[in-house]
Amino acid sequence: MRCILNSILFKSLINNLSLILLITFCFQTIAAAAPEESPTVPTIEDQKTAAIKKEEARGYFVVSLAAVYSTYLHGIHNEEDDGKIYPFSTLLEIGANDNIGFETGIIFVERQYQVENAAYSLQQNIHRFHIPVTVKIWWRDFVAISAGTYVAIAASGAESYKIIHTSDNGSLKTPAEDFVEFGFETALTLNIPVAEKTGFFIETRYFAPYYSVEFKKINSIYALAGLKYEW
Repeated sequence: MRCILNSILFKSLINNLSLILLITFCFQTIAAAAPEESPTVPTIEDQKTAAIKKEEARGYFVVSLAAVYSTYLHGIHNEEDDGKIYPFSTLLEIGANDNIGFETGIIFVERQYQVENAAYSLQQNIHRFHIPVTVKIWWRDFVAISAGTYVAIAASGAESYKIIHTSDNGSLKTPAEDFVEFGFETALTLNIPVAEKTGFFIETRYFAPYYSVEFKKINSIYALAGLKYEW
């Protein structure tokens, strides 16, 4: 009896192993017959999109050379050389990516300040080396806005002009007598690019000095026109 039971168990084990091997063989056959997935070939649109993203992510350097026109004040001193164009402005912009950059450099400007009291009105003029430190945000390569701070260092002595109302007595003065001026600055840039940001540009800048003194007038608007070169 024991021999018969052993024989039955052995045959059952053999049948189960055969069934397992058959199922495994079937799965391997089906997997081998399945078609392999071909690698995805990027379309032209995908390639263009990837190129644009790569272009926008890169940094850049831009050098700007420009002439500067300083607006001038009326009412106290008006000479022919007021509001003249100064052919001196050099700026360097370093881009974190294609849309945001940091700009600094030197702009040669004439600053004019006017104050007055009951006795007389005073205007003082001085030339300064204006050094901006701003953040610049571009829309494509055509339009940019910037904002930041500046320091302006005296490049000449102050010239004073007065209009006497009642007497010349008083102690009026303006920051033209200060060697260094600090302030806030904004700018709007219009660029005509020929390659990336390289091209001809015009720009309007507004300077607002940090002063506690109340002025009647300050010539705070300047215009720049020149060339940009990106590399």
